[in-house]
Amino acid sequence: GEQSEAIYRAMEFLRDHYREPLTLEEVAQRFGYSKYWFAHAFQTTHGVSPMAYLRSVRLTAARRLLLETSLSVQEIRMQCGYMDEAAFFRAFRRFTGLSPGAFRTQYGRMRPEIGARLKNGTEL
Repeated sequence: GEQSEAIYRAMEFLRDHYREPLTLEEVAQRFGYSKYWFAHAFQTTHGVSPMAYLRSVRLTAARRLLLETSLSVQEIRMQCGYMDEAAFFRAFRRFTGLSPGAFRTQYGRMRPEIGARLKNGTEL
């Protein structure tokens, strides 16, 4: 219905704009909803809050950049929409179990077939 279409568009927006420092209120307003309705509808439709979804998109991108580029952790953090260094390190550690540097060291020299699986979105 209309609600799921709006939430689908919002998910697409979050995937396309994850590099920007977005807030729940800004995203909800962009689609003409209160942040409370939007958060509830998103959670109901997808089983995860909009900000948790955005965090997952950002951290998946950070993980990919750590493995596929030689960009510094700071550059990757900023490219993935994290202005706050401590917040990025905390979120990344929760998402992967490792700091960004340790993740790059441990998985950056993996066998090619594992790297290929990661590129296809498979979790470690």
